[in-house]
Amino acid sequence: GLIDYSLSSQKKSQMLLPRKLSFVVSLCFFTARKLEVHNMAVYVVTGYCKNNWCHKRDDDLEALVFMFFVLSNLEKYCSSNKKSIVVYSDGRGYKNRNKTRSFIRFYNSIKSGSSNDDPEKIRDCINNNRIWISIDETTDVEGRYIANVIIGTLEINEPGQIFLLTSEILEKTNHQNICKLFEDSLLLLWPDKIYRENVLLFVTDAAPYMIKAVKVLQSLFTKMIHITCIAHGLHRISEEVRKHFLKVDSLISKGKKVFLKSPSRINAFKTITPEISLPPQPIITRWGTWLDAAAYYCDHFDTFSRVMQTFDKDDASSVNITKTLIGDPTIKNDLIFIKTHYGFLVDKITSLEKQGVLLTDSILIVEEVKTKIFQVPGNIGKSIQNKLSNVFDKNQGLKKLNTISKMIEGKNHDTIQDFEEELTTSDLPYFKYAPVSSTDVERSFSKFKMLLSDNRRKFTFENLKKALIIQCNAQILIYELCENRLHVIRRSDRNWAGIGADLVIE
Repeated sequence: GLIDYSLSSQKKSQMLLPRKLSFVVSLCFFTARKLEVHNMAVYVVTGYCKNNWCHKRDDDLEALVFMFFVLSNLEKYCSSNKKSIVVYSDGRGYKNRNKTRSFIRFYNSIKSGSSNDDPEKIRDCINNNRIWISIDETTDVEGRYIANVIIGTLEINEPGQIFLLTSEILEKTNHQNICKLFEDSLLLLWPDKIYRENVLLFVTDAAPYMIKAVKVLQSLFTKMIHITCIAHGLHRISEEVRKHFLKVDSLISKGKKVFLKSPSRINAFKTITPEISLPPQPIITRWGTWLDAAAYYCDHFDTFSRVMQTFDKDDASSVNITKTLIGDPTIKNDLIFIKTHYGFLVDKITSLEKQGVLLTDSILIVEEVKTKIFQVPGNIGKSIQNKLSNVFDKNQGLKKLNTISKMIEGKNHDTIQDFEEELTTSDLPYFKYAPVSSTDVERSFSKFKMLLSDNRRKFTFENLKKALIIQCNAQILIYELCENRLHVIRRSDRNWAGIGADLVIE
């Protein structure tokens, strides 16, 4: 039958292992102490890892080093015993989980002589299905314009699969380069023939060059609806809120600086108010984080003020400014107004950022936002309402998806003949899980920035691109190794009987 031997960072895992497997016991010894061991201990256990350093704070490195030990040793064991290896994540740390999966794919690539970032694997998953595409660009630390292309399948019965198809350097960010990247990406996916009729949705930001590129592309992809990211649109509305409350903005900015690189103030805060967290440190480009910070100060204003009174205003300019702001009688009213009327936007942005959301649910979120925004009184409320109208009125694709959503629900008697796009009745059911935000491409940029850390600046872009694609496409979990005996599965999939493995690595 199936025998499971689990290797993890928990010391109790040693009890699960038979002592006759000496090398497995050694590996368990390593993992049980992995939060403490360093170079010498690793060298003694493995016998050949002299140049690797395992720091107790560096979880990602530990995952990579550990998987190198496991795979290089167990490959011999499995080859000689004709057994399978099942590698799964216990879900305790997403960094270790993703790094482990990515490293297994790198290892597989080296052993098999094939590349796991090969678009053929994505091509097999996509096949000739209807798809959506999302493209965005960013500037990396080297000053290069980097554009990522996300594609996903449009399914009727379940949310589709999502992949990072490619990442490219652009000479300039203009509509010509976006059009070229769009075409080249689809040629990468379908080298023999581009199935233009299968491209139904294009999700981007609202940059002018993107809008211009869409107008060119829609003459070639006649079924394609274009929508600008709704989550980003809500963020633009929250930015308009921020502009009207400069004192609150200053409080949030200076409040986080009070505790930045100041252990003594942090300790004082935790001593006085152990039940609440430190003030948030919002990043303006992170959608909704400013409103989240404003809600924090509204909820904990009195407690925060009590902590601030214990600090000397001459210690730092941030302390002096913050103490002055919390003494302003109008700032409480501003915080109450913001949380009362606009605090809900944070949850709405988060909901739209999720994968696999029904189109009908996404449209419902948009309608709820409109209703609540137009209920806000006063001049500030009027200004935010104008901003909302400006954001959504320009988004013609949203109006079309709204119509399609009502058709899917059976609530609309409009016809697709009203659309400029050449959509057919057979196409519309595939919009059931259509995305309305470009969050997936933003996630790929976050991983890109993590890969291109300070100690990886010599990474050639080609290798960086391969590493990024491998890491972003970790949902392709089954890979060949040891004559098809290495399997990578999700933690939730506990049905291993069909695999016939006798060793499970956690």
